[in-house]
Amino acid sequence: MTAKKRGRPPTGKAATGAERVQRFRAKAKNDGGKRLDLVLDRGAVDALLVCIGAHSGMTTSEIVGQLLQREAERLKAE
Repeated sequence: MTAKKRGRPPTGKAATGAERVQRFRAKAKNDGGKRLDLVLDRGAVDALLVCIGAHSGMTTSEIVGQLLQREAERLKAE
């Protein structure tokens, strides 16, 4: 039984970490920097789920959008 080969497949489809970062930055530049990726800790996810439960007519993106707008306004006021 031979060992499984490691590294990039011969098709060349798998990107390295640097290539992924480069692609991500190019996409962000093309979008005019309007893309925002959030990383939430467990407490923030729990709070977001409570908000979603309280406002069942809203989508997650609407709730997060409003929270981000309020935070931006708060930061501008400081």
